[in-house]
Amino acid sequence: YVTRSVTNEVINIIQNKYQISKSRIIKALISQEAVGSIESIL
Repeated sequence: YVTRSVTNEVINIIQNKYQISKSRIIKALISQEAVGSIESIL
């Protein structure tokens, strides 16, 4: 399982690149279908 700092780093990169709210990224990451959810919000 990834550390909190790595997760935050990834979230920051995604936010900067795609301008998505942090809450939407977190919801996607914690969902059972994380990969599909992240792709769908991008």
